[in-house]
Amino acid sequence: PPEFAEAAQEISRRGFDCVVFGHTHHPGEVKLEDDKKYLNPGSWLLSCHYVEINQGKVELKSWQP
Repeated sequence: PPEFAEAAQEISRRGFDCVVFGHTHHPGEVKLEDDKKYLNPGSWLLSCHYVEINQGKVELKSWQP
């Protein structure tokens, strides 16, 4: 939802490179200013997305059974 992206932008201005919100049932990735990003894995039951953090890299991924 747009209001989550707006909130993520505001939070990122406080010194965070990535903001993760969950449980909105809408998975997605939004590029924010200054090469920052907002990730939302949505709902595990509906879309099987998750956020992986590995060696400083943060990615939205989809689990395939």
